[in-house]
Amino acid sequence: MRQTSPALLVVLCLAITGVRAMTADELIAKNIEARGGLARLQAITSIRETGIARLGGGDGVIEQAFTRLADTPGPVMIDDPKVGWQARLSVGPDGIGNDPAYLAHIMEESMEALIHHFKMVTQGVEVPPGEVYVTVEAPRGELGMYVVSDGSHRPYRVHIRDPSFVNLQAVPDLIEGALIADIIPAIASIDPVMGGVDR
Repeated sequence: MRQTSPALLVVLCLAITGVRAMTADELIAKNIEARGGLARLQAITSIRETGIARLGGGDGVIEQAFTRLADTPGPVMIDDPKVGWQARLSVGPDGIGNDPAYLAHIMEESMEALIHHFKMVTQGVEVPPGEVYVTVEAPRGELGMYVVSDGSHRPYRVHIRDPSFVNLQAVPDLIEGALIADIIPAIASIDPVMGGVDR
């Protein structure tokens, strides 16, 4: 039995029903109209071009960081083992474990170092009472941490501002006038981390 191509079946169905096939230009115009018109398409294109132009600005930030590091030589981590772990430049043989020299020091050489290590792990550091909000530029946007201290080893309150939660608020505007099939790529373009959204 001879196979009929799907394209030929579509043409036959259109011919039988009397529906005229659209040209490529008509399909493009209909697609633009369904997505909110030419003005909206131009606005989206302008936003994308602005974002691409801003990507080049990261070089200046990196150069500024290197200049500041060169101007202030010395360690950037605290050197007091009672407050924080010292920076270790080596890792275990598996590439991800602890520094072998540090492990030998706390397990074999110094009982005081072992006590400090366990106190750091189990109790942490006592910070003065107060509150702080600190942000860092994460790959998906601004990641913020709001911490309230009552002077003990544990925080009284912690609130995390996850960038994915904020980014998902743009979904209604992204899919306005779009097709149902466009919802999945619209959400995927934001690339949310859902574990951070439900915090």
